[in-house]
Amino acid sequence: MEELLYRIAGNALLYFSGNIFHRIMGFCYKIAVSHVGKEEYGLFNLGLATFGIASVLALLGVNVGLLHFIPYYNSKNNPQKTKASIYSAIKIGIISSLTLAALFYFSSGIISEKIFHTKDLAKVLRIFSLALPFWVMSVVFLYIPLAMQKVKYLVYTQDILESLVKIGLAFIFVWLGLGLSWIVSSYLFTQILCFIISLYFLQKTYPIKINEMIITKMNWEILHYSIPVVYMTLGWIIFIWSDTLMLGFLISPSSSGIYNAAAPFAWLLLLVPISLNSIFLPLTTEVYVKNKNVKQIYKSVERWILILNLPFGLFIFAFAPEIILIFFGRDYIEAAGVLRILCIGYLIYSLNFPKINLFLMLRKTLLAAIFKTGLIILNITLDFLFISIFGLIGAALATTLSLLIQSVVLEWIAFRFSGMHIFNTDYLKATIPGLMSLGLVYAISRLPFTKIIPALYGVAFYSLISLGLYLIGLWIFKIIKDEDKTVFSNLINRIAP
Repeated sequence: MEELLYRIAGNALLYFSGNIFHRIMGFCYKIAVSHVGKEEYGLFNLGLATFGIASVLALLGVNVGLLHFIPYYNSKNNPQKTKASIYSAIKIGIISSLTLAALFYFSSGIISEKIFHTKDLAKVLRIFSLALPFWVMSVVFLYIPLAMQKVKYLVYTQDILESLVKIGLAFIFVWLGLGLSWIVSSYLFTQILCFIISLYFLQKTYPIKINEMIITKMNWEILHYSIPVVYMTLGWIIFIWSDTLMLGFLISPSSSGIYNAAAPFAWLLLLVPISLNSIFLPLTTEVYVKNKNVKQIYKSVERWILILNLPFGLFIFAFAPEIILIFFGRDYIEAAGVLRILCIGYLIYSLNFPKINLFLMLRKTLLAAIFKTGLIILNITLDFLFISIFGLIGAALATTLSLLIQSVVLEWIAFRFSGMHIFNTDYLKATIPGLMSLGLVYAISRLPFTKIIPALYGVAFYSLISLGLYLIGLWIFKIIKDEDKTVFSNLINRIAP
């Protein structure tokens, strides 16, 4: 078991580091776009949301299928089935991405004028549609090595290269005053480059032979497995972007822009579980195939998520106005209230995030699709009702309520199929140092003499003090277990020079 935990943590460390870099660069990218104005920033996010939905449909979930079938057939010593799964995923990706890109391109005018009531969005959508095939194939190419536990290629390409090129081009275009179309084009240029690099890494890991790929029979099992996953992934994408889309539909693109000054900060609370999840699914599949118990792995991963996410989520909640002011300016200060509400929902949901793997590990993808469909309907309904009444705050309330309901349902499903539950005294103990450290720091930040400290320096100082007190609290309350110490000690030795 310790070996499995070490493998999860070791690969997740690289993935997590890359994701941190990617998210920081993503913030810089969005900050750059936000400087062209709230209206343009809103149009950009509406285009990005539409691209997100189209990309899920074009990918058809084959990336998740690769994470399941490659380790599954490797554990069964069946290289022919592994090869068929890989070639099938590539062929599906090519056909579906080109088809969706064409539909996306030629329907951009209708989407822009009939749904969002603005002609300015059409050009943005057309540029995003051109990037779609390159993005889909990059993901397929990178997930093949990822399923073989080669995380570094995904990190090098999507997290590092994409981030640097995209933000570099965006800042150059903003500095030159070239406008929104050029900024969106930076996304297209970046995806073309990532496509080329990902193909190179694929050839290093699993050389693709075109003639062999053409004659290899399709493994339709991967598509049967993946199609329900499309609904699951699409449900999540719609869930993430429904607030942006509904605000653009019901109010204006500028309201979508303000909302997206807050949402990315809340999404950071999914960084840890997503990082662990990329390694978690293949390993739990291996364990399950060998008829071993996966409960201990789940408990350990959930404990890591809580320890890492709690201080961050509480800090964002407490200092939301200062954070928005520093990164986006006074024009977006209305987003502070939105950020506080979203933090509550995403912090609680992040603890249940690993349980999504149960659907995939047990091959209950149809149940997952039904589950997500219900939540999509719920969230859109709540968005429509709450945004109509409360505006921006209503969008945040709708998402947070949906996340809480989703967490409860996931907890019930996990208990129903595996006997696992989240209720643990270790979780309660871990919240004590988090609340105590933040409470003390927040009280200090409200003393009269702190008003003269610039917001940037103040937030940096308070975050360091809060983190230090939290780490002391973890030691005093003995939150870190022996198995955690062993795993992280091995990791330190592994990365030490």
